[in-house]
Amino acid sequence: MGIEILSFTIKDVFDNVEYLSSLGKSQTANVRRDADVGVAQANRDAGIRVNNSKILYQYHTIKLYCNTDACNDIILFCRNQSVKSPRWMSSTLQTLK
Repeated sequence: MGIEILSFTIKDVFDNVEYLSSLGKSQTANVRRDADVGVAQANRDAGIRVNNSKILYQYHTIKLYCNTDACNDIILFCRNQSVKSPRWMSSTLQTLK
């Protein structure tokens, strides 16, 4: 004879050392870290693009307003040396106007 169990339902599971509650914490921390890194990289890339756009705008503005040899020298310097300072180009543009 004997008893045959066809199905059963677990109503509650617990432990005293909180092992079950800490199982997903490391994975959650990894996902949050990866998300933070992704946001930081996106912000960095956006800042670089904005800065490059400012440089390109100012470069073309200098090129538009200047036709002298001195201006051409500045344009060549900016293009060849990859000047990365929009502030420097702004001050140069103000000087030339």
